[in-house]
Formats: sequence, C-alpha cells, structure tokens
Amino acid sequence: MVLEQEKRVQKLEGREVLSSLVTDKGKAFHEAQLRNLYRIMRNPKTVLDIVTKHHATFMWADVQSVLHRYVDEAPLLERLEDKLKNSKDLLVLRPEGVDPADKGIYTTRRMLRSEKSLIETAEGLGKMGSHGVDSRHTENAIHQANEDLKEHGDFSMSM
Repeated sequence: MVLEQEKRVQKLEGREVLSSLVTDKGKAFHEAQLRNLYRIMRNPKTVLDIVTKHHATFMWADVQSVLHRYVDEAPLLERLEDKLKNSKDLLVLRPEGVDPADKGIYTTRRMLRSEKSLIETAEGLGKMGSHGVDSRHTENAIHQANEDLKEHGDFSMSM
C-alpha cells in the first residue's frame, strides 16, 4: 500500500524513477521490508514461527503465503522453501495425497511440545477432581463438535 502511494507521488511529481522512495514513511517501510527479508534469510525457521503464531497445524500454502509476503525473487523463494521443507523443526502430520484436494498437514516440534504440555496439564487438572465435568456433557460436546466439523474429519474419542 505504501509503495502504491510512493508511485503515485512520483507520478505527480513527474518522476519516472520508481526505485527511489520519496516520503519518510516509504523509506521506513522499505527498510522494514529489507530487515524482515534479511531476518528470514538468516533464519528461515522464522517463517514457521510466524505461521504457528496463528495456527497449531497448517498447510504448506500457509508457509508459502508468509514467504510471499517477504520474498519476491523466485530463486530465493525456492531456496527458502527447500530449507523449510528440510527443516528438523517441521513435522508432517498428514502427507500430501495423490488427490490434489488431499493437502498435507504440518506442525512444528515446538508447537507439538506445547500442545502435549497443554494436554498433560489438562489431564493433571482432570485427575484432581476439584472441577469435574459429567461424562455425558463431555460426550455431548464432542458429538456436537463432530457434527459441526464433519466435512473436515472428527475428533478422536480415545481418552
């Protein structure tokens, strides 16, 4: 958006050079873009941190979306994608299928540890018995969630 404004300002001034930034806001925006790009180039796992900040599990398109936000050169984009696909931090929960509609599902080791810790904490609190929930309420909630999410799969009933 800022770059569009820069281009408009330069056109109004009759300048053809689109590479120079006119306003302080445009310069600051461009510098922030470069800082973010260099940060990702130094540590591509930053992209996984950005994605898992919003989703515990994600598809590869989510990673690509974040990469495209910061990288606009195809060769660099491909190298960063390769590094991320081969990262030890990336975990494949469901591999991509033969059918294009069967998208792969991913997470990170850190997110998996966090989720596991959350489950262990919930189980520990459940064993305390101080705030119990009647099993029929739990079963009804799981059944309702399964109905609501039927087209995406269902929750596991193994507890």
